Amino acid sequence: MVKQWGMKIPCVHIDGTSLSVHGKYVKSEDVEENLSEVKQDYEEEFEPVPITITHGYSRDHRPDLKQFTLKLLTVGEEGIPLFMQLGNGNELDQNAFPKMIKEFQSQWQGEQPEVYIMG
Repeated sequence: MVKQWGMKIPCVHIDGTSLSVHGKYVKSEDVEENLSEVKQDYEEEFEPVPITITHGYSRDHRPDLKQFTLKLLTVGEEGIPLFMQLGNGNELDQNAFPKMIKEFQSQWQGEQPEVYIMG
């Protein structure tokens, strides 16, 4: 869209949120150590998850539920999304945002933003 409409991206906005989930979630380490036991608990073929669904600071005020985080980098007043990243349930924004910026910069092929506003 940025190329198509000739948009300039002098600054971008990054924000994150946590999403609470119900049910049983297995850590990647547990899968590697106890693969046969884990497979018995699941009917379909099991693949390790790239993020850890775990307890963390709950913005939903539901500390009893596990969660994962979602970070979004947008541009313009309209909030047009340029980049999205999932994270562990206990990942802090202040640790995740710098890593996200580096990942975005390595993948983004257009003009790099001058300013990153983190919310």
